[in-house]
Amino acid sequence: MKKYITLLLFFFTLFSYSQNTYVPDDNFEQFLIDSGYDSGPLDNYVLTSNIETIKKLDLENKNISDMTGIQDFVSLTYLDCSDNFFTNIDVSQLIKLETLICGAGNLNTLDVTNNTLIKFLSVNDSKLSSINVTKNIKLEHFVIYGNNLSDLDISNNLKLRFLSCSSNNLTQLNTSNNPDLYWLDIYFNKISSLDLSNNLKLARLDCFNNSIKELNLINNKELTFLNCRYNQLTNLDIRNNNNTNILSNSFDLRYNPNLTCVLVDNVNYSITNWTQIDDNTVFKENTNECNQTTCTITVDTLNDVITCDNYSLPSLSDGKYYTESNGNGNRLNPGDIINKSQTIFIYNEDSSNPSCSIESSFMVTINNSPDVDILNDVFAINEFTLPNLINGNYYTESGGNGNQLNSGDIITDSQTIYIYNVNPINTSCNNESSFTILIEEERDVTIPNFFTPNNDGNNDTWIVNANNNLIKEIYITDRFGKIVGKIKPNTIGWNGLYNGKPLPSTTYWYQIIFTNGEAKNGAFALIRN
Repeated sequence: MKKYITLLLFFFTLFSYSQNTYVPDDNFEQFLIDSGYDSGPLDNYVLTSNIETIKKLDLENKNISDMTGIQDFVSLTYLDCSDNFFTNIDVSQLIKLETLICGAGNLNTLDVTNNTLIKFLSVNDSKLSSINVTKNIKLEHFVIYGNNLSDLDISNNLKLRFLSCSSNNLTQLNTSNNPDLYWLDIYFNKISSLDLSNNLKLARLDCFNNSIKELNLINNKELTFLNCRYNQLTNLDIRNNNNTNILSNSFDLRYNPNLTCVLVDNVNYSITNWTQIDDNTVFKENTNECNQTTCTITVDTLNDVITCDNYSLPSLSDGKYYTESNGNGNRLNPGDIINKSQTIFIYNEDSSNPSCSIESSFMVTINNSPDVDILNDVFAINEFTLPNLINGNYYTESGGNGNQLNSGDIITDSQTIYIYNVNPINTSCNNESSFTILIEEERDVTIPNFFTPNNDGNNDTWIVNANNNLIKEIYITDRFGKIVGKIKPNTIGWNGLYNGKPLPSTTYWYQIIFTNGEAKNGAFALIRN
């Protein structure tokens, strides 16, 4: 019995030490070989015992397309697999992970619900549409910018200090359960409201290019950086009794056309140091003063336009078109045609308060459609040579598609040829003409002017000879239009008989019907001696 147990333990130990992990990606395995974790050569396997105790692994920019095998690195606390090509990674068994960096790649799914010890998570510039971090209660540093997130739940991440979720599709973000948050980057999203009243340690807020309308920062006394340009702010209160912490190069509220007043600790300090504001924005120290300057009118905003030839001004809800800023220049109306590049201004003014005005502008860039040569339809025998062009190139299909043809090319088949030209600055501005080439084979037809049906062996019949079956029928008529004969080409011809009787010497007329439907008419003489 004792010998049996010893033998069993031997085989169990042997099996444990000989267990392999499948690593199908050659670049992944080569890294393990180069790092001394695998002896080589490349065989898609590595001893599990060689990798299961590794605590730190740096795979950044190793051209890895498949992370299969990573699941057996069960002792990892640090993993950097950023800047690679894989689309998914299984980290569910890596329960000791504290740092995971796997951005700048093609990752489209990531499950970290088992990785409850993670403190640092970075998945920037990837293709994630969602991520669940509700189980990662130790998370402190979270980088998720440059993805496709429309929702982000950080309500369970009470220790979160750093959050960068910019360049996503977020419409809201709740930070009320993140009291330690000191860094918040949310620029290039679609967030319309933001409550930061519980984030007392917040030092940096970068929220430019959102849709935020109101912002109250009176509780954020640690704030040293504020960038909220390109929003829709109408109210901003930053009276936190610590405004001097924010220096001139750390404050930007430009491109908030509806923000006429900002509540601050000290107007003089703000005017001196915070210069990156719109012309219609002022600083005040109390709410009543701010209310007196509040301007509530709005103005339509239009995106810049790049178009071909001309642009028709659309209808407006708020404001009027002008060719110059502040309602100056020429007044334009919806429906007016713009045919040259220029900046168009949309200006709105409170008629009861002339100092209350608002303006937006957009650039109209007109690219002209290029000229294109126009050729008439062509009828040619056997072939047609494409002439030189001044404007455009030849193509066999519309829109610059099909095969491109060149001047001097010989066309031997009937077809439609397209002449296409494109503006090199804006390829959507193009012009096209077309013409049809009808190719006919040369008609080698011999039509006698007379025949002498005298049975002397010379010109006894009237015979029409033609090549390539060009002729369908030949009709012969007398001078009154009566059909006296009907023959095929290249046959024995017409012998001058009608109903078995010889017709007199005179002139007769023919009509040749070609296979393409065209006809040829003429006359010949019947001569009897």
